[in-house]
Amino acid sequence: VNGGAFAQRKLLMYSISAEEQKNIDSVNNKWREWWEGPVRESAGEQEKFYVTTAINYTNGLPHMGHAYEAVSADIIARYHRIFGRDTFFLTGSDEHGQKIAERAASENLEPIDLCNKFSSAFQTVNARTFVSNDRYVRTTEPEHYKLAQSVLEKSIAADDVYLSNYSGWYNVKEETFVNETEAKLSDYKDPSTGADLVRMEEESYFFKLSKFRDALIQHYEENPTFVQPDTQRNFILKRLKDEPLQDLSISRTNFKWGIPFPGNESHVMYVWFDALTNYLTGVDYPNGERAAFWPANVQLIGKDIVWFHTVIWPAMLLSTGIPLPKQVFAHGFVNDEEGRKMSKSKGNVVDPHPILDKYPADSFRLFLMHNITFGNDLPFSETNLVMVHNADLADSLGNLVNRVTNITGKYFKSATPKAVADPIINLEKLRADFEEKFRQLDLGGAYMLAISATRDINNYLTTKEPWKIKEDPGDVKKAVIIRSVLE
Repeated sequence: VNGGAFAQRKLLMYSISAEEQKNIDSVNNKWREWWEGPVRESAGEQEKFYVTTAINYTNGLPHMGHAYEAVSADIIARYHRIFGRDTFFLTGSDEHGQKIAERAASENLEPIDLCNKFSSAFQTVNARTFVSNDRYVRTTEPEHYKLAQSVLEKSIAADDVYLSNYSGWYNVKEETFVNETEAKLSDYKDPSTGADLVRMEEESYFFKLSKFRDALIQHYEENPTFVQPDTQRNFILKRLKDEPLQDLSISRTNFKWGIPFPGNESHVMYVWFDALTNYLTGVDYPNGERAAFWPANVQLIGKDIVWFHTVIWPAMLLSTGIPLPKQVFAHGFVNDEEGRKMSKSKGNVVDPHPILDKYPADSFRLFLMHNITFGNDLPFSETNLVMVHNADLADSLGNLVNRVTNITGKYFKSATPKAVADPIINLEKLRADFEEKFRQLDLGGAYMLAISATRDINNYLTTKEPWKIKEDPGDVKKAVIIRSVLE
């Protein structure tokens, strides 16, 4: 916990002074320096753990949902580091596509300048929320160009790519092709914005997605935790079984902001076919020192992009002979406090920066994980953030730390007393329970385990009342109590 100093203090809305924030930032900066210090030496034969987030699209500023995903992945990564696993945590930015090209042109910028601006904005939010990623990958990096093209070349060599003509609908906002049935159901508009779908007629390379339908169904059935939670797995599996897979257009010719298509530079790669390979670029696959981290243990994504990560991405890997990730986990959205999806049109989008200006990052992180079923939507409420901080961080953990350090200082000059500790809680069982919660990615359940343990220890201290013990030569009884709490 990097908030020892402020964990003892309750938060009230707008209550942090400039001087208090300065002190908090000083503590936070020291922890940031530690995390960003010299690269830790290789752990040799340690068990490896690789966690990724979806990479952020650089055509707009970060919102609460981006922070939620990055913090969630960070908590998973920190857990596995603490328990001795050789852990690698990747996040980054997706920097190609028509939408970026059009926005850059509208602002009289080069596309790379727009990407630099927004990539920096995402990294700033990560830094402010103590996200400890080992690498931040950008799809405009030369290394990524080479990797993305090499993956596509493998699919071409496997005869899984062919040249034809695309005639259909395109959703510019989502950078997705839309078939006639889906377009008609949405009245030929983007469901979230109401913007018209664009009719496209152009030469295009196609990926034989249809070829992999049976293999994908088989993988789902043989690996029931490949996609989680079960609601998402069942939805995708049913769709695979009920609908024929259409081959996927994977190149564009009407703009140039993308990775050149191997062997035909009049085309650029479809942005998703480019972006998904970042998870391999991030570990220098296949021959770099970190390549052994692949396949990823957990790929954390938002539920709005589950099709790309659980159908298109594994089909690409099957085509190239690259192992599939062990699990893809689709989390919910961050909604407003009334449970409505955040959108600019509703005026309910929450910018994380003003929240982080008012409250410590630990309080923000704590709120994102408190008592939730990870995978469901999370309603954001500033009032609830304050309540969670006061109840759990201040009154439970902060109060416990304050009480035990004070009495240790009073009776033992702040040294840990020599005594055999009482078994207040079963640490072995707690450790096993934590492992199971993180195996299931039940982050809310893990949170409750920690808070419950803290409350049990507080109750032990309240019941024993070492400060009231009078006949205690050598403070032997006090030593047992205090040692037990400290352990």
